[in-house]
Amino acid sequence: MATARSGKTGYKKILHVSWARAINQQCGGALIAPWEIEQLDEEWLDVFLGLSDLPILRTNYQAFENRLAERRRNHPNYRKYLN
Repeated sequence: MATARSGKTGYKKILHVSWARAINQQCGGALIAPWEIEQLDEEWLDVFLGLSDLPILRTNYQAFENRLAERRRNHPNYRKYLN
């Protein structure tokens, strides 16, 4: 119930299912089962989890850049003295 409420868990088997899902999604098919996760080292887990977060990070970065561009358009003299 706590996992459903918060979206977070420390229960190892649930984490393994989540990590296996992320890895399989990145690889485009059923590559690894949850019970095989412990065979991967931390570096590989970080790579796959980082790749699964990449679309969200890219969207956030693009929204930030769009906001900066909007502010620069609204204030055309901002930092003109630096050029």
